[in-house]
Amino acid sequence: HNDANDLNVLIGHRSSDPDGLYSRVTGIIDFGDMVEGSPVVELAVGAAYAIVGKNDPLAAALPIVSGYNEVFPLIEEELACLYDLIAIRLCMSVAISAEQRKAEAPNEYLSVSEKPAWKS
Repeated sequence: HNDANDLNVLIGHRSSDPDGLYSRVTGIIDFGDMVEGSPVVELAVGAAYAIVGKNDPLAAALPIVSGYNEVFPLIEEELACLYDLIAIRLCMSVAISAEQRKAEAPNEYLSVSEKPAWKS
């Protein structure tokens, strides 16, 4: 998918949970960024979006990386490059937004990820 972020991931809630705390991913939308690549890159993309705007980015990424690793165990080489892949995705978000604004300046959605990425 290559763009798992809070605007593209659908979350379902269990109706039997009175606090609404249990939730799970029920689907994803927006397949415009799809590529075939290494699964660790998908993790990096999701983690990059999760750390945006957080005071402690590493603490914000930890549950995502841990949960991913439980289902799809990472090898040492993937773990070694994960930090850099997350940083690269943030750089890509900024660059992609800048390029898209050239074509469609009035479309504010195209830069929705840019401002938070600069702060991370």
